[in-house]
Amino acid sequence: MKSAAHLELKLLGGFEAQLQAGAALVLPTKKTQALLAYLALPLGQTHPREKLATLLWGDMQDAQARGNLRNALSRIKKTLWKAARASLRFDGASVSLDPSAVDVDVAQFERLVADSSPDALGQVAALYRGDLLAGLVLAERPFEEWLTAERQRLHELAIQGLGRLLTHQQKAGRNRREQRRVVPEEMHRDEPGEAGGQGRLDQRDGNAPPTTQSPRKVLAKAQPGDRHAVGTGRTPSRFRSCATNLFSGRSKPRSGLRLLNQR
Repeated sequence: MKSAAHLELKLLGGFEAQLQAGAALVLPTKKTQALLAYLALPLGQTHPREKLATLLWGDMQDAQARGNLRNALSRIKKTLWKAARASLRFDGASVSLDPSAVDVDVAQFERLVADSSPDALGQVAALYRGDLLAGLVLAERPFEEWLTAERQRLHELAIQGLGRLLTHQQKAGRNRREQRRVVPEEMHRDEPGEAGGQGRLDQRDGNAPPTTQSPRKVLAKAQPGDRHAVGTGRTPSRFRSCATNLFSGRSKPRSGLRLLNQR
């Protein structure tokens, strides 16, 4: 059972933190934001303090790095309301977030893509607001390397999810066209006084496009031949371009997107 005051983190497209009641949590520095986000990915994983200190203060002496980590964790804990402080767990030399007390949009996004049902995939485009921690830049090489890799992984997941959605929609369109073709025999005959009945039938049986629209109407640009490559581990170049345009419509492509498009 989740706490009534659990923490909600939105990390796709930027950094937002708030309590379930809707009160926004403003962390004092970029490094406290980066630290809380790192603890949430994946949610519930235990992280050694030494690793966290190296991740964000790798250019300092060990003692100073550990001191800065203690200070950052203390500032995060103080920022949280008393009822939500239990979401930050300390276990000797390790730190983690309580998965029963924290919601993270990245985890929800990954579940939707893994679900692969049309309803789940239909939510992917809305949930993927942009790159992971968009706009957060730190002059810490270990953190930046981790962030670039995670951005690339999540962007690729988004493309795969929208590719599967396109396949579902193309299949649904073919089924609708087949249903329009299966009509009673007598409907093919012109009734007396109804000349042109066959013409009306032919008009109904035309090559009308499916009524279902792709997210943002962008997926409709994908070529029919591309659907054979969806889900095979190869993202068709034309579809990748459409998906990239979809995401970059919300924010300019960043390093993770460029890395993908250079493949």
